[in-house]
Amino acid sequence: MSELIKQLQNDQQRMRREVLIWRVLHTLRGTVQLTGMSPDVQVDKVRADFTDASVRVIAPLCEAVEILEAIIWASDGCVGHRDCAHSMEPWQRARALLQGKWEADTGEREAWPAPPSPPERKP
Repeated sequence: MSELIKQLQNDQQRMRREVLIWRVLHTLRGTVQLTGMSPDVQVDKVRADFTDASVRVIAPLCEAVEILEAIIWASDGCVGHRDCAHSMEPWQRARALLQGKWEADTGEREAWPAPPSPPERKP
């Protein structure tokens, strides 16, 4: 029974990581800028597609976010940690960085990472 539970937990963690990866890639799609190599090349009708290579690039960053999140959740409420002589600054910075993710997870915020602002049109 414990093997089944462990497998289910691993599957859930893998699925959560995949969702985070594709959520980040979806947001990145709006940040891609395509430029023609010469003035006669038109780039108005294109689409940016991410590949398995894109996933391989972003996956370690998403895993780092998961690890940071796990550390923060595990240490929340730890009196020993709060009374520790070490600086709390890295922990507080990590918590601040992940606040937007947690808000997106609960629906308080539309997306995380934040989608890019629409580009300003040049006259």
